[in-house]
Amino acid sequence: MVVVIATVVIRDDEDRVLLVKENGLWAIPGGKVEKGERVIEAAEREIREETGYLTIIMSLARIYELRKEDNYHLFFVFKARIGEKQGEGIRGCAWFHLEEIKSLNAYPETYPLLKGLEKESPDPAEYPFKIHFYL
Repeated sequence: MVVVIATVVIRDDEDRVLLVKENGLWAIPGGKVEKGERVIEAAEREIREETGYLTIIMSLARIYELRKEDNYHLFFVFKARIGEKQGEGIRGCAWFHLEEIKSLNAYPETYPLLKGLEKESPDPAEYPFKIHFYL
């Protein structure tokens, strides 16, 4: 089964990244694209639901794929600017500098993805599985 995921990387004026707490792990905010929904709409909805923030999507930063158990996950990673806070999100969220994320209890792909966004062209990452980055 193919699962399409929309995620959003948001940085603040101090170059910190907004992460959410999910299943006891820190993650880039995002989630599954629902039936009939555009990927960018899912990205905006997920940020609003998880963090309470409105966002302004600036660009598509990466597309990457992962095989998890029997499912194939296709991730669309957007960059966005933070907008107005409209309420509390359903997940705990916090701002982190990139090097702090390296030592966080986070999903394995979180740090390599964020580190890779600093480069113009991505390299495949081994961590502990192969992540194929595109764009």
